[in-house]
Formats: sequence, C-alpha cells, structure tokens
Amino acid sequence: MALSAEEKVQVVNNLITQAPPGEFIDVFNDLRVLLNDDDLMREQIAISIVKYNLESFTPVSIPGHGQVLVTRHGDLGQGRFLDPSRNISFKFDHLLKEATDPQLHNVDSKAEPWRAAMETALKWYIAQHFSTGICTMYEKTIHNQQIIIGCMEAHQYNPSNFCNGSWKAEWKFTVSSPITQLTGIVKVQGHYFEDASVHMSTVKEVEETLYLTDPVQGAKEFVSIVERAEAELHKTLMEDYASLSDTALKALRRALPITRTKLDWDKMSSYKVIPAPSN
Repeated sequence: MALSAEEKVQVVNNLITQAPPGEFIDVFNDLRVLLNDDDLMREQIAISIVKYNLESFTPVSIPGHGQVLVTRHGDLGQGRFLDPSRNISFKFDHLLKEATDPQLHNVDSKAEPWRAAMETALKWYIAQHFSTGICTMYEKTIHNQQIIIGCMEAHQYNPSNFCNGSWKAEWKFTVSSPITQLTGIVKVQGHYFEDASVHMSTVKEVEETLYLTDPVQGAKEFVSIVERAEAELHKTLMEDYASLSDTALKALRRALPITRTKLDWDKMSSYKVIPAPSN
C-alpha cells in the first residue's frame, strides 16, 4: 500500500533525526533518492534538519573569528545564532552547515565573569581529554535568575575504517553563591558499519552540588565534577565494549583462530600444506 505524503514525511523525519554522527548528508541524500520528491523534501524536512543540528551541538567556523557550537541556547531567531565569547551573531545555513554574516551583538550580562571563567576551564578540560572538541558557554536570565549553560562536542569520523562517533555534554547551573546544583547530560554515540550496521547510544545524567565562592574557584570545582563524571562513563563504556566484543559482536563477524591472533598473510606462502590422508 502506497504511503501518503504525510506518512512519507513522518518516516523521513524519523530517519533524519536518527542519522548517525558524521553521516547526516549520506542519510539525507539516500532518503532524497528513495522519496523522489524534492518539493516535499524542501518544504517538510527543513524542521527535522534544524532539530538535528541543534541537538547535535553542530560545530561551525565563523569567517574571521573561529569556531562555535550551534545549539538551541544560542538561537536568536531569523536563522541567526550567538557566539557569546566573542559577542557576535551569525547566520547559519542548516543544510550546508555554514556560518555567514558575522555581526557585533553586545550582551549586557551580570554573570559574564562566571560564564567566561567556566568556559576557560571547560576549554582546558577538553584540551586535556579530547583530540578534537570545542565548547560554548551561555548565560541566560530566566525568572530573574542568572543561568550558566555549557555545551561541548567532540567527534571522530573515520569512514575509511567504517566507524564514526561523537561525545556531547550539556551542563547547567544557577549562579547562586555559595551553593548551587549542577546538572549535566552526557550523550555518546557510535556507529560501526563494516559488513554490518552496529549503533551504540548512551546517556548519562549527572546532578552534583557546586560551590561558588568566586568565578575562579567555582570553575575549578565545575571542571572537577565534569572530569569525574565523564571518566566514570568512559570506564563503563570500555567495560561494556569488552564484554560485547566477546559475546554479541563476535557473532557478527568471522571469529579469530583459537589463538585470538590474526593470520600473517605475508608468511602464508612459506607454510607447508599437509595433504589429507587418503581413505
């Protein structure tokens, strides 16, 4: 039975928002061919593309300024986003993932010392633990409270080896000296696609007490909590991966010899082949 236009849109939207890290364009192009209706794609799928980019904490380079994350916290409307550390706004093309038209955008913030200190500390942490990765720290006033929101994203795309992965985190707290609550959500995704398609996705929620006597001390405490929480998650993931390698993943590919080592094919020509005994 043929699908209606509304049903096609729903199916495509679901698949787009579930695209593995680093493979959005591949998924989009495949769906475009399958759907064979560019008008429908342009008119109805745009919302899903925006949602995917915002939830993915999409990194983008602003011409002449550097990198920033595109997130819902920096959405200024009309297709423009905020880079709070440089006090500029820019226009973002969600399909091409390009930033253009940077403009000065002053933000009158009483919590800027806290935002700047937390961002500096989080950048240091990322440099210590990730080969690639960036962060953007926001300050927002909600119900007369100063809220600090930190977003970070790191990824490694290696399609030649059939694997892509990303690590994202969002941290949030109210500036309320001397004690406040820090909440965090860490999301890890992986996709392995050699001779099979294996997806891994995990989410860790964190809630800790954060002491804020001053911005510098608070930033040190903040990074300490982030480091501890993410180290625990990384340890758990590695243990789970080791377990899967010996169970479920082993069934997906040909098992290694009982020695658990690969054959040295360069030496195969020197091996003696013993003929089977005749009956």
